[in-house]
Amino acid sequence: MAVKRAQGGVRNLTSVYESLEYCIKHKNVQFKREDLNLSQFLRYRIDFFTVLAEIKDVQIKSDIEDNIFIHMSKVELQRLINNNLSNAIKYAKEHTQITIKLYLRKNCAILSFSNYGNPIENISKIFRQYYRDDHVKGGFGLGLSIVENICRIYHISIQAISDDDNLITFIYKIPDTILVKNPS
Repeated sequence: MAVKRAQGGVRNLTSVYESLEYCIKHKNVQFKREDLNLSQFLRYRIDFFTVLAEIKDVQIKSDIEDNIFIHMSKVELQRLINNNLSNAIKYAKEHTQITIKLYLRKNCAILSFSNYGNPIENISKIFRQYYRDDHVKGGFGLGLSIVENICRIYHISIQAISDDDNLITFIYKIPDTILVKNPS
C-alpha cells in the first residue's frame, strides 16, 4: 500500500503542476488543436487516476463508446478530464463508485462524471476562480475555473447536478462543431 500511496502522490502532484502550468500559459499561448480519439484518451486518463481511486477504495466504472474523435488541444482536453477525475476521486465517499460515460447523441457527444459525495452547497459559485466548496479537502480552487474557460473556448456546455441522494454529476455536451466525423 505504501508504494500505491507514493504512486498516487506523484500522480496527484503531476496533475496539480499541469494545472498551474496551464493557468500561467493559457492567456499567452495558443495551444495546437488536433484530431484526437476522445474515447482512447479518456480511457488512458482513467488508467492514470485509477491508483488514486484504489487508495481511497473508490471504484471507477466507465461506459465509453468507441472511436469518438474531437478536434481540440490535447493540453486543454487533458485539463478538462483530469480535473473532473481528480475531483470525483477527491470528493467521493469511500467505498463508493465513480461513473464516467461518453457517448454520441444527435449533433453532440455527452461526457459525464458522477460520484457519491457531500452535496455541493453552492453550484452557482463552483466555477469561480479560487472558490472551494469544501475547504477541508484542499486544492486551490482553480480546477473548475480552468474547465469552464476551456468549455467556453470550445463551446462545450456544462451542467453540474447535486441531487438529494448525494449523487454529484458533471455533464459536458460537446458540440458537433468540434467532433470529427471521418478521422483520417
